[in-house]
Amino acid sequence: MKIIHFVTGLALISATTAKAETRFQNGVTLDGYIELGQVHTLNSNNGDHNQSLLRADIDLSYRPTPTGYGITLGIDGYGGSIEQEVAVHPALEYSTSLGTVSLGAPRSVVDRGYLPSFTLGNSSYASLEYYSLYRSAVSIFNLEHSNIPYGLRYDGALGQTKIGFSAHKLNNRRRGSIRGDSYSLALSRHIDTKTLLGRLHLSAARERVNYDNGDYHTGHHLGVETVNGPTTLGVLYKEEGVAFQYQTLVAYVNYTFKDNLKLTASFGRLDSPFSSLHSFLAAFNYYGLGLEYTLKSNAYLKASFTDASNNLNGPSGEIMMGWKF
Repeated sequence: MKIIHFVTGLALISATTAKAETRFQNGVTLDGYIELGQVHTLNSNNGDHNQSLLRADIDLSYRPTPTGYGITLGIDGYGGSIEQEVAVHPALEYSTSLGTVSLGAPRSVVDRGYLPSFTLGNSSYASLEYYSLYRSAVSIFNLEHSNIPYGLRYDGALGQTKIGFSAHKLNNRRRGSIRGDSYSLALSRHIDTKTLLGRLHLSAARERVNYDNGDYHTGHHLGVETVNGPTTLGVLYKEEGVAFQYQTLVAYVNYTFKDNLKLTASFGRLDSPFSSLHSFLAAFNYYGLGLEYTLKSNAYLKASFTDASNNLNGPSGEIMMGWKF
């Protein structure tokens, strides 16, 4: 399909849309979104295509008290005429004043809770294409293989700085497939600057994957985001050697008109140390533009357009309807 075509085989949708948490009685919480729409793509190799797309990212949790035991279930996936994949993240939690420990198959700290949420042009299809650029190896393995990456996660804080750690076993039983262990550390800090910068969000994460064959790869994430009234500005940088070696930098802006209309613009660049050796790894720019209108009951409509400067990624446009929980 386009850039890094293997990404579309792994792709799942993460929390890329601002979410509204729904709380029920007895400690039950539903958090996430579901979207359905139509995507039109233009590719120099494959021509024009119209495709239906369904995507969802939902977290269902049960915490009867602020401390003590709880249960969470994350469901990430996509479907439609493109393909369909679903990944689940079940975990048992135990919370104290020192933090929360999750056992089972919790999400990696790279994927949830620390780094800013980002999707190129607020586009569902683009988050499939560029999925591996901003996600952990844990998420990729959860979709690519039939075996769930089991592990543990800790979420705590030192003063005003949130700290998270997660470890997962990437145990694929298919013959000849890669197996290993993923270890991730993430930090996040919000600062009220009381200036034009507004509320500043600083974040960082590191993932290391040790493979059973003795190899290892690392991924580094850095994020800076500022929110001042209706305007959000952000920059994300990632250097990775987990899926393949590359560096990418993206800047984005969100502006909300009258609380129900949001404009999103994004621009990024990807570079690889092997650009001169392999044409499919050549450096390129990518960008997107999106418009989202919020309806009643947390429903919304959105339209997005994305494109890239290379020959593999043609332009794509989409119209989606979604619901936030």
